[in-house]
Amino acid sequence: LSGVFAVALYGVVVPLLYAALLFSCRVAIREEEPTPLSNALAFLHASLQPQALWWPLVETARALLLTGFLALVKPGTLFQLLCGLLVAVAFLVLQLWCAPYRTESNNFLAMAVSFSLVLNLVSSVGVQMDGQYGDRTIDPTLLSVVLYAAAFTVLPITLLSLLAALRHQPLKAL
Repeated sequence: LSGVFAVALYGVVVPLLYAALLFSCRVAIREEEPTPLSNALAFLHASLQPQALWWPLVETARALLLTGFLALVKPGTLFQLLCGLLVAVAFLVLQLWCAPYRTESNNFLAMAVSFSLVLNLVSSVGVQMDGQYGDRTIDPTLLSVVLYAAAFTVLPITLLSLLAALRHQPLKAL
């Protein structure tokens, strides 16, 4: 029971509280005229375009759908993986369309992470199909390459993004 309460609190109540707070100071954020409340909420919106102040709620919805709701949809089946793949592709397209971050490097990093998730789910569909049908319909070498590419491309992109961000920041005295 406490687990259900914790999931409901973190997964529903906290995002609704964030939404209410962001909604109450949306004008100050969009017009970039800081108020004490908008400054206090900067951890939610500072890296975002002013018109995309709702993006943390989108990320929360993606996490809840992929880790919470879809865990209940026919667990362990190909249908569950296909639903997860559909959700991941939908959020990837939404992220590409909105480009919510102020810097191109952050938008590129978010796209790379979302694309990596899609690749992992595609590979998981391949594993599930190969296990279900057992007739080696999926080439295991190709499957391994896709899984490793999806897993290990995010790290260098993250490092490059970090270096680009550090290059544009002035050095502060210690």
